[in-house]
Amino acid sequence: MREVFITLTAISFLSVGYIYPFVVLFRNGTFKSVVGKSWAMQLVMIIVLTLGVPKFAAMVNPEFGLTMLVDNWVPDSPAIVPIMVTGWIPALIGGAVGQFARGHCLRRFPRWMNRISLPFAAEKLT
Repeated sequence: MREVFITLTAISFLSVGYIYPFVVLFRNGTFKSVVGKSWAMQLVMIIVLTLGVPKFAAMVNPEFGLTMLVDNWVPDSPAIVPIMVTGWIPALIGGAVGQFARGHCLRRFPRWMNRISLPFAAEKLT
């Protein structure tokens, strides 16, 4: 059970940190807003994971909540500080790769890229 929980947590951080910025910038989103949103979502996720999940598990089953804390299922509270400081880096990497892929695909498949682009994204830039 512990491995499943940790795996799902890692997948959620991977999707918010790398995949979400890649997809948004690949579809012609704005770089600044996607990095900020991804950073904020990572920060909220780590706070909920660190403080909320063990408390909720203890409300449902006190033994299970204690097991989560003792066996290190969730990160410790000091993990919030590194996410605050470096949480924008995965979004920056994922976004940069997404923007590079968009430029490459625009040259190769312009009609297809026009179909998948976010509506009115070009107008937001001006």
